[in-house]
Amino acid sequence: MAGRKKAYSALAKQNLRELKALAEQLEDFKLFKALCDKDLTESQTIEALWNTYKELAEGDKTEVSTDKRANLTSRYRENRKRWKQLAQWEKKDTDSKYADFYKEERQMLEWYLTESLKDIYTELAS
Repeated sequence: MAGRKKAYSALAKQNLRELKALAEQLEDFKLFKALCDKDLTESQTIEALWNTYKELAEGDKTEVSTDKRANLTSRYRENRKRWKQLAQWEKKDTDSKYADFYKEERQMLEWYLTESLKDIYTELAS
C-alpha cells in the first residue's frame, strides 16, 4: 500500500513538470500560473488545476470509458466531487483505519487529474 501511495504522488509530480513544459510551449499563462505560483499551497495548486480541467471538460462529450457511460464532463464532475470529499475526510479523520485510504485515493485522483491534463495539453501541442 505504501508503495502505491508513493507512486501516485511521484507520478503526479512528474506530470506537473511535464505540464509546466507544455504550458510554456503553448504559452498558456493560466495553466503556467497555476503550476508556478509560489503563493499557492499544494492544495490550492491542485484546486487551480481542477478549475483548468473544468474549463476544458465542460460541455465536452468525448467518451472517456470503454463502456460509453462516461464522457469528459461527467468524469470531471464525479472525480472533483470525490476529491473534495476525500480532502475533507482526510482533514477530519486522522486516526481511523480509513485515514490512509482517504489520502491514497485523493493522491490517486490528483494523479488522474494531472495525467488527464497532460494528455489534453499534449494533444493540443501536437
